[in-house]
Amino acid sequence: MGPRPVVLAVGGANLDVLARTPSLHPRESNPGRVTFGAGGAARNVAENLSRLGARVHLVCAAGRDPLWERILAPTWEAGVVVHPVPVGGQPDSYVALAAGGEPAWAVSEMRACEALRPEHLHEALARCGPVDAVVADANLSEPLLAAVAQMRAPRCFLAVSPAKAPRLRAWLQGTWLLACGAPEAAVLSGLEVRSPEEALRAADRLRGAGCERVVVTLGPQGLVWCGQEEVFVPAPQVPVADATGAGDAVAACAVFSLLAGYRDHEAARVCAWAGALTVQVEGATNPKLSFEVLRELAGVDSRR
Repeated sequence: MGPRPVVLAVGGANLDVLARTPSLHPRESNPGRVTFGAGGAARNVAENLSRLGARVHLVCAAGRDPLWERILAPTWEAGVVVHPVPVGGQPDSYVALAAGGEPAWAVSEMRACEALRPEHLHEALARCGPVDAVVADANLSEPLLAAVAQMRAPRCFLAVSPAKAPRLRAWLQGTWLLACGAPEAAVLSGLEVRSPEEALRAADRLRGAGCERVVVTLGPQGLVWCGQEEVFVPAPQVPVADATGAGDAVAACAVFSLLAGYRDHEAARVCAWAGALTVQVEGATNPKLSFEVLRELAGVDSRR
């Protein structure tokens, strides 16, 4: 691999509020643990890409509320160049409840992210210069997604959730990489996605809609990669502390692997281990993530 690739990420940067309880009893106060951390699909991907070795710029909302510092500080510390867009009020947030280790429900409020406009993207591009790829999540407004789709750089879209994935439909044609979970793949393809075989069929349909390649994560089953090759990689068997952010780690690794020139089956194996490393820690990212570690775990040779 040559010089470090330059990637621009634009989208969600929010406060993750995660509540965990051994068992959930409706209409009662359930004892458990509550943690706060930095999250947001675009932000998570940006942090992961920086740890993997890319030079990363992030366009996101930001404000003066002290809670914003909890989101932006770990992003800066990971080496990401943040282009904050000033907004008022409290930060966007993602609130999730897990019972017995399994997700029970989640609620997100992303109004600050949805207020980002195309000019914010153009201003950041003027400051960071040419980029090798752009990553955008479905938290963005349609005008900003349209601006991303008009860029010359290869684009990766993050489908985020079944509720927001449909925002990407108009821009799938020409998309370099679509990263999604099984629920988002089902919404975008119109097919059921419960198994690797069904995920490959859904990914193939999305390629027919204009995506060059599609990665679908299947939680404990693993992931499928559909591009020049069709690959299923079972999930590595590791202890799971927190599944938050695993799909974003896979997406970041997919972007980096492609820019580094890895073949589809190699990239898919490395991506599976990116997700596996992330689920072993609490929080949306694993500070120990590195491409060298992932290559070793996946048994993939260096391209240097």
